[in-house]
This record gives sequence, C-alpha cells and structure tokens, in this order.
Amino acid sequence: MAAIRGSLRCWWAPITTAPSLDGQPSIRRAATIAIHEIGHNCGLDHHGYDEGIDCVMTADTELDCLERLDEGTHRFCRACQSVVDRKLA
Repeated sequence: MAAIRGSLRCWWAPITTAPSLDGQPSIRRAATIAIHEIGHNCGLDHHGYDEGIDCVMTADTELDCLERLDEGTHRFCRACQSVVDRKLA
C-alpha cells in the first residue's frame, strides 16, 4: 500500500495545484472524474449541490451531466482535502 500511496503522490500534486485546466475539456473532465473517484477511495461521500460547497465531491446522480462537470471544480474543499491528505500520507 505504501508503494501505491507514493505513486499517487507523484501525479497528484501537479493536478491538484494546477491553476486551471480550462481550454482542455477532455483532460479536465478525465482529471475531475479521477480525482472524484480517488475521494471515494479515501472514504469521502458526496456533498449535495444545495450545500453550496465548491468541491470535486459535489454530485447528484439525478442532476449530473457534462455541463455540471464542466462548471464544477477539480479541487477538494478544505475538509475533503484534509481527509485525502491523511489517507495518502
């Protein structure tokens, strides 16, 4: 597991610190979905859109579509980021 955590950190930092993935929709979508799924693997659940939290873990199976994905962020909120940091440390 330590090897997996180490390899995740190698590609994780450039994506989560990237100032913007705008102008590259397919790369941005793939990165956003991958980051979201890593959140689930770290034990995170979804935030609801009604919570108003700007986080990659915001989702709703009835409302999600490419437009929602494109409007959202590829970053975790502070609370989710701290969980992911602890899990990948």
